[in-house]
This record gives sequence, C-alpha cells and structure tokens, in this order.
Amino acid sequence: MSVLIQAQYECFVENSLVNVRTLFTPKDIQQIAEKAGFEITTEKIIDSTHLQDGKWEIEYTLTDYKELIEAADHLPIKYKALIQSEMHLLEEARSQNKYTFTARIGE
Repeated sequence: MSVLIQAQYECFVENSLVNVRTLFTPKDIQQIAEKAGFEITTEKIIDSTHLQDGKWEIEYTLTDYKELIEAADHLPIKYKALIQSEMHLLEEARSQNKYTFTARIGE
C-alpha cells in the first residue's frame, strides 16, 4: 500500500529523489518473467515482518507523504482525498506479508 501511494504521488512530480517511482504488482512481475522466458513453478505469500525495508517505506509514507500531499497544490482535490484514504488504510493495515514465486527457464 505504501508503494502504491508513493507511485501515485510520483506520477505528478517531475524531479524526485524518492526510492519508489513505479509500482509493480505480482502479476506485472510474473508477466515480465514469462516474457523473459521463465516458467513460474510455485507461488506463495511469505511472512516478511522481520524485514526493515518494508517498515521503512510504510513509516516514510505515513510521515513524509502526509505532509507532501497536504501541501500539494498541483493535485486535484478528489485525487488528494483518494491518497489520504489510502494512507488511512495503510495506518490500519501495516501488513508486511509479501507475495513471491519461483521460476525456471522455460524449455
């Protein structure tokens, strides 16, 4: 969710130094892997609550982006409301489980 919020905001920013600018969903990554010649052999959700990067992205989004969005005069009002609602969901969820898959080169 934090990556979705960051990617949405970054669509309206010309110059940025942030970590996330584009959102890749599990389906996007699967399609990229398949186009590169890989065959997906397994899929699962893994517990990644011990990883610091996800926590960092969430906290960064909840603190820095909250201020950026409130001050962003260039965003449409409805769009700002959508992102703020997503941030409320992020505050409630804070889930760290991640999707993963295993693939091999197709024959």
